[in-house]
Amino acid sequence: MFTGIIAELGTITATEKTGDSVRVTVRAPKAVAKAGHGDSIAISGVCLTVLAQTDDSFTADVMGQTITMSN
Repeated sequence: MFTGIIAELGTITATEKTGDSVRVTVRAPKAVAKAGHGDSIAISGVCLTVLAQTDDSFTADVMGQTITMSN
């Protein structure tokens, strides 16, 4: 559940366009330490589902509609 508390400022380290969506990799060590595959991490009010992760980053897909409607 999203609490609205900003816990960390992440950095987008990679993007890859896949059809009408974009796969993003975000460096956010604190968030990744508490998350697992399938968990949600909120970025600027948009909840992204963790598809893959490393020790300090996670990867998620952002759908075209989400890109259009968010900043």
